[in-house]
Amino acid sequence: MISLTLFLLLLASAWSDNSTLPTEYHITIVPEFSDLTFTSETRITIVVQEAVSRLTLNSRGLEIQDPKVYNSAAEEITGVGFTRDTENETIEITFASDLEEDGIYDLVFQASGTINENYDGFYAAKYTKTVSGQKQERTILLANLKYYKARQIFPCFDDLTHLSTYTLTLVRPNDYISVSNTAKTSTADYDTNRSKDVFAPTDPIPPYELSFAVIDFVEEEFDGTTVYSVAKEDTQYVGELSSQVAQKFQELYPVKINKIHQIVVPDNTLVTNVVDNIGLIIYKESAVVYNEIRESVDDKQEIAKLVALSVIKQYQRESFEWWPNYWAKIGTLVSYQYEVLDQLHPTWRLHEQFVTEELLSLLEDDVDGRDISVVLPENQTPDVFTKSQLLKSFSFVRMFSHFPSPADILEDETNAAALSWIENKGYPLVTVTRTFNEVDNNITFVQGNLVLRSLPVNIVFENQEGDSNNFDFVLDRSEIMSNYRDYISSSWFTVNLERLGYYRVNYGTPNWRNLARFLMNSRNDIDTISPLNRAVLIEDAFYFNHMDRLPVTLYLELILYLKRETDFFPIYAFIKTANRIKSLLYLTSSAQTKFMTFATRLVEHLYENIGTSLNSTESHIDTLSRTKILTWMCSFGYAKCQEEMHALLSSGGSTHPDLQELVFCGGMRRGTLENFLFLLDQHMQRGKKRILRSMACTSDTEILRYYITAVVNESAIVHLKEHDRVDVFMAVLEGSDLGVEVALNFAKQYLEQILIKFTQEDIERMFIALSRKLISDPHQQTINAIIECLTDEQKVQYGDLFRTVTNTINNNKKWRSSNIGTIETWLDANEITTVAPGGENTTTTVTANNSTTTSTTTTPSPGGGAADLRISYTLFVVFLLTCIFSSTQI
Repeated sequence: MISLTLFLLLLASAWSDNSTLPTEYHITIVPEFSDLTFTSETRITIVVQEAVSRLTLNSRGLEIQDPKVYNSAAEEITGVGFTRDTENETIEITFASDLEEDGIYDLVFQASGTINENYDGFYAAKYTKTVSGQKQERTILLANLKYYKARQIFPCFDDLTHLSTYTLTLVRPNDYISVSNTAKTSTADYDTNRSKDVFAPTDPIPPYELSFAVIDFVEEEFDGTTVYSVAKEDTQYVGELSSQVAQKFQELYPVKINKIHQIVVPDNTLVTNVVDNIGLIIYKESAVVYNEIRESVDDKQEIAKLVALSVIKQYQRESFEWWPNYWAKIGTLVSYQYEVLDQLHPTWRLHEQFVTEELLSLLEDDVDGRDISVVLPENQTPDVFTKSQLLKSFSFVRMFSHFPSPADILEDETNAAALSWIENKGYPLVTVTRTFNEVDNNITFVQGNLVLRSLPVNIVFENQEGDSNNFDFVLDRSEIMSNYRDYISSSWFTVNLERLGYYRVNYGTPNWRNLARFLMNSRNDIDTISPLNRAVLIEDAFYFNHMDRLPVTLYLELILYLKRETDFFPIYAFIKTANRIKSLLYLTSSAQTKFMTFATRLVEHLYENIGTSLNSTESHIDTLSRTKILTWMCSFGYAKCQEEMHALLSSGGSTHPDLQELVFCGGMRRGTLENFLFLLDQHMQRGKKRILRSMACTSDTEILRYYITAVVNESAIVHLKEHDRVDVFMAVLEGSDLGVEVALNFAKQYLEQILIKFTQEDIERMFIALSRKLISDPHQQTINAIIECLTDEQKVQYGDLFRTVTNTINNNKKWRSSNIGTIETWLDANEITTVAPGGENTTTTVTANNSTTTSTTTTPSPGGGAADLRISYTLFVVFLLTCIFSSTQI
């Protein structure tokens, strides 16, 4: 049976078609660095499919001389008229006599325009370069034509569906080089100081895929790619990885990736992390440079994901016309990305990371009231697609690939199975219950939604080997009952292995309890249920508890086994759910403290197992898990963690990148203003997001208030890049309970600036995350006050968002009223011997009548004195003066 992936690739190639109206462009561009202008000469070859008397092309901001038109015999057509429509960005060419059907003609244009400095279209950007020890300001020219920007350089049929070949000639200063989508075929003198480079014709591509640059960078050759950068240092990883990805992709599938040109540009010269075109990829330095002394394994992994997807997108050259749905196209490309990286780096366990991190976050966001649609609206360009939409597209492709005829689903725009998903919001909640006796073992599957979808269902019983690549049936009705007589003796079962289907599963109480008992029993091998499926069970148990569909005691019983757990993914799933419970228990100090104590006790064995130092034999996932697990233990008040990390932070010594977030964030739990300013200085030097996140780990309310003002306050001492602003808001919100209050008050006071500065997607992300932390009537009142500050137009624009926010707060309050007492009673009934939050080593023994005896030894919290690190006196004074004279207070 042919694989889905192979089928798609073959089908895409078979459907390629070059019969579009414009077939060839020959373009010469002459830029002038002195005044940032350019001239262009364009020859467009067209095939007239039916007789026409006029042609409409696109142009914006160009001065165009009267065009000339030639027939296939190179004879000039007379009686040609020419008009411009500036408002609609079009030009129209009229003919005294119709152009003949099936005729081939050349349109020739002479144009001139301006090279902008807005980082869009054809633009100039400045950067600082060190030459012979001296810093010089240099200018480079870049072209990013996505989308509808080609018309800014040359008249064209600027349509996403028109595929043509492009032969480009670029003029450049002699001390610069030029790069484009294809290889350079010749270079000649243009004048005394300039040269003319001619590039090979491209494959048929849409206008927005044309790209070029005029740069003064150095180049380094790798197998199948050339990397251009200001300096060769730190770009070796990009070159080697892109070669490996291209080679592995071509080994796995019958595709051909031509040589790729990759440019790594200074951060201030590119708005996004990457602009990927066929044959030419442009990256922002901070997104891809890698040096193991400076970057962490997390950085390395993110670079690999970015580069791999950009390289795999080169496959689009064979498939521009095939894809009927954008979600199917981008979802399939992401599936290739994961498959290739899994082949290159199997120990990274990227698919498991996707399910427990990105897919979980997507499921949290993709609820009623938020429409994460994978349908690209008509006449919309793909740049409007958000990360959530991309991940949901990948989730759909991942799920559909296990249907009986997956290619039919992705190929056919009218396929019923696909439409049941893409035309509806959210995802199904499936309830699975079991009734059995000596003869029958009936399992009932129920879709708990008004809208029915086609769900792939697989089920595994105890003592049965599970295979997530196979499924038992498609659930396309509201309810199905199946009899599994062969597994009557099995005490438990699981459904939707590795969350292959885009849905959650709830079980009856007996099955949840049997799963918990099995995992808790030391005689059982917990790997009978894979780490990823254990993680899914933990996530779903909490979710259904929060939805009031599962008693909280079943969640607590399930996680008791974590004392035995050593795999990262179930622990990470627990961390995510424990954070939510901690937030829900805010303002209830007794219950919150008990739960934090209980939670840290469950996993405190990992503190010693993982350790707080690196070793040469540990795996990639071991290094990742150390940061995430131990940083969480510090946040949950694990005294040993806080003390050790604060001592390391206050020593002022260098910290390995893979330990920075643990040391910096953990240390800031007991940190001082001096510690905060030290981290600020580190961020100014390194610009890493992990340092920004760590700065939000402070327990000092005033520092948090000051820090969050940098999200909107351009004059704040903490200078944030645009793409860091939302991350800082989220870091303050997630950092502590204090951060919730600070973030809420900030949102209220600076609402006007937030609405101006951020996109609707960012605003939704901020307020949805905030709502999950809000649990009281005063919190709701503050949200109501925010809503009242909106204009009538804004109330319509953000109506769905704030209805979701209000519903989430109400659900949180309902959860508190139903669960706080139950949690306290359950925790009191279980023996806990632990290190309690707040620095007290506590042993609590619970007797039969639930009375307790407690012995406590308190360790003084480090801070102050000679142990604290020393920072610049000037920086300290600047911070104080800024605080004192700030005109705004949260």
